[in-house]
Amino acid sequence: MKEVVRLEKNRGEPKKKQKKKVITEETPLTVSQKLFCEEYSKTGNGLQSYLKAYTTCKKDETAKTNASRLLSYANIKKYIRELGEASKNDSIASIIEIKEFWTTFLRDTNLEPKERTKASELLAKTYGAFLDRVENTAPTTINFVMNSKKREERK
Repeated sequence: MKEVVRLEKNRGEPKKKQKKKVITEETPLTVSQKLFCEEYSKTGNGLQSYLKAYTTCKKDETAKTNASRLLSYANIKKYIRELGEASKNDSIASIIEIKEFWTTFLRDTNLEPKERTKASELLAKTYGAFLDRVENTAPTTINFVMNSKKREERK
């Protein structure tokens, strides 16, 4: 197979055609790419994230284009997804954490009885203590009426 050679303008020296680099999920990120991903996971704005990560870029159009290009890379997508999962786990309290929080208020003897009572009510609600369950034992019949005219119109 022949090697493709291009001549650079005004120099006359041959230049080899560079192959496009394939970027996979395993391709390591640069420092700027990591910063871009972290900013993008916070703001969701590619333009602002690119301008923060790549401070030498001054034009908004260039930043917008390059941010879009970066967001198409598999390794960037993977890192943003990982950041999103990590922040989601940290920012939302689980039901166990909420119950522990209310329990600390309930057991704190330095608080006023009103605050402790409110904490006990909230904790009891999570266990369904205030639900009134009524069982219906009355016989129930359900009648379905079908309009035969509409059936005939469909045919």
